[in-house]
Order: sequence, then C-alpha cells, then structure tokens
Amino acid sequence: MSLPLPRLSCALVGLVTIAYVVSAQDLGPSAASVIDLIDLETGARTTIPHGDGSDLQPVWSPKGDRLAFVSDRDGNMEIYLYEPAKDVLRRITENVGRDANPAWSPDGRGLVLSSEAAGERGLYLMGADGSGMKRLTGSEGSDEYSAWKPDSTLIYFARARGIFTLDPDELGGATNLRGGDSRSPMGSPGRRVYGEGELPAAIRFLRPGGECRDLAWSLDGSLLAFAAERQGVFDLYVVTPEGERLRRITQAKGNAVEPTWHPDGLYLAYTLMTDEGAEIRRVNSDGSRDVPMIHTRPGDRDPAWSPDGATLAVVRPAG
Repeated sequence: MSLPLPRLSCALVGLVTIAYVVSAQDLGPSAASVIDLIDLETGARTTIPHGDGSDLQPVWSPKGDRLAFVSDRDGNMEIYLYEPAKDVLRRITENVGRDANPAWSPDGRGLVLSSEAAGERGLYLMGADGSGMKRLTGSEGSDEYSAWKPDSTLIYFARARGIFTLDPDELGGATNLRGGDSRSPMGSPGRRVYGEGELPAAIRFLRPGGECRDLAWSLDGSLLAFAAERQGVFDLYVVTPEGERLRRITQAKGNAVEPTWHPDGLYLAYTLMTDEGAEIRRVNSDGSRDVPMIHTRPGDRDPAWSPDGATLAVVRPAG
C-alpha cells in the first residue's frame, strides 16, 4: 500500500478484561442461550429451533434467506444453517475441534470460519453446505474473526494485534509475499508458486497494537468496522478499504463488541458489555447518537442485521 497506514495506539489489555469479553461470545455449555429473530417494525420475536447448550454468533447470508450460527447442541461447537422461510435447520460441520465465527462470501456460496479441524486453530474456507473445507491460515493460534470484502476480492481477518488480508483465489497458486503470515517474512518481495493445498500469504492491513476482533463490512464495502482494545477497554472503530480515515465511533463505559451494519451503511448495532451484563445499542457510523437499540432487551447480544434491514437476529439467555 503506497500511503502510510494510520496507527491506533492500544495498551495491553488485562487478563481479566480479555476473559470477560471473550466469555460474552464463547459461552460454555453451562450458559445456555438461544437465537431470536426480532421484527424491527413490530418488535415480535421468533426463536429459532434450539436444543440443549448454546446457540451463538448468528450471521445472515447476503440474500437474507439463511442464517449461519454456532451451536454446541450436539456436544461440540459446530456451524449450523437455518432457513426462516422453510423453518429448516441443519448442521454443516462435523469436526473434532471447535468451529466458530462464520462469515459469508459475498455471493452466498461459501463461508469462512475459525476451526480446530487440523488440531490447531486457523481460518478455513468451505462451501455453504459444509463441503470442500480448505485451510486459509497457518498455526498462529489466534485467527478467529474474519470478514469477506463485498467485492469478493479479499478476506480480512484479525490476528492478535493486527488486521490482515488474504486472497482466497491464491490457494495452491502464485502468491505475492508481502509479509504477515508465519511462513513469509515481513517485506519479502517477489512471487512464489506453492504446491497444491498450500496456504495463501497474509498481508498486513493495519497494526493497531492492541487486540482486534469482530470485523464487519458495510454492504457497499466503503467501511470496515471492528472492535479494538485501548486502555483495557474495547471500542468500535471504522476504516476505509485503503486503511484511511480510521476513527473511533464508541466511547462507552464498557466493552463495545460485535458490530453489525444496517444495510444503508449509516449506522450499526453492537453489543455493550458492562458489569451489569449485555445490551444492544445503535450508533451512527460517524460516532454520533449512540442509543439503546429499539425492541431489544437487557441480556441480548450478538446482533446481526438482515440485508433488508427488517430483522435483527440476537442471542439471549435461554429460558
């Protein structure tokens, strides 16, 4: 990238804060949760079919006809798909390790997820039916959160204290080494042809300096939102695809995580975690008018806005 990237100065987060924020999303079997679909015109709620354990991390397909989510209802964290119009639910992964954080491809034909399928955590690409699972990132152990750019060109993902990009089309092909991946030194020039099944090189996009998570693209691809830690607290930030005009849009007394864009790109919903628990709020993309989200309740979290803006999927405690 020819222009210098903006830098976000982040202090190291304390272990207590990390555990608190992560536990809000990666709940264990003892903290059962379900997913509700909220009609934002009427406030009516529909709970998707559920069983024992926790349903988490809902994300709508680009057409809004399917909802991918994570559940341990069968004893292990796996990815499921729900079709609201048909009231059909099916499991699409079956791996020994934990699968989590699904992210749709812009055409709805594939999903990126974090998985321990190979015994160590990394990002994987698979078909929307769970087929053809291919590994995307190496053994760094912290590749959890991803977002596919709406023009289909790149996958952005969080790795520890940075945000990186990779090109899924480079699986098994010629890869430009510009650093970031554990296999490619920073600043290494030139091209290399990998053998079949090798990983594409990751390229550093931003290096904020603190932990990053929860990446989300606006539907028009003009802004990337993410959560980043600063002085022991997570806030939401937005940045352009060129890495320009980085700005913080939340300044709440708590941890702001899990952003989801309204289709018009003017505002986002997100989860605010405090000592009192979780609540869902809405904030304009410029950081103005940060207010409670209509029709949500205390304890709701993990919001996901449908592509038509009419429905908000949320996670709530079971019972």
